[in-house]
Amino acid sequence: MFYADFNGAKREVVIRVKRHEKNWTEIEYDIYNPPDPGATASTDEVWFVKDGYVVWADYDLEQVSPYWHVYKLGAKKGDTWKGPFGKGRAMHMGTTEVAVPAGRYRDVVHIRLTDEDEKTHDFFYGPGVGLVKWETKSRFGRAVLELKGFIKGR
Repeated sequence: MFYADFNGAKREVVIRVKRHEKNWTEIEYDIYNPPDPGATASTDEVWFVKDGYVVWADYDLEQVSPYWHVYKLGAKKGDTWKGPFGKGRAMHMGTTEVAVPAGRYRDVVHIRLTDEDEKTHDFFYGPGVGLVKWETKSRFGRAVLELKGFIKGR
């Protein structure tokens, strides 16, 4: 579960793992749409490993539409790579310590994605936990998701 702050509007977002297989995790969550206050939509996404990248994609009716190469396997601080279809760029920003409502995490990998409209996504991945913080900045403002609680799977 995450605490979310969308331009000052606070709420909780529950990210549910719908299916997990080797190198494939399908998640579902309700997302708040910052340009349209009050609008929410349930979204299905997948994170999977392909061609040396962790890929973030939309998953609708068994159709996979990649958004980003979120992480280049083996990347180190300063490494960069392009998003799918050559759009945008990603950079390994190094490791840091991150404090969120669920606790303090060390050796957190920070990845910054910047799309062609200069919208940024900063992802922070904690060892043994995964995503602990996600911050997006765009012309519509700022959105931050911070881990509130984590239940380790079996």
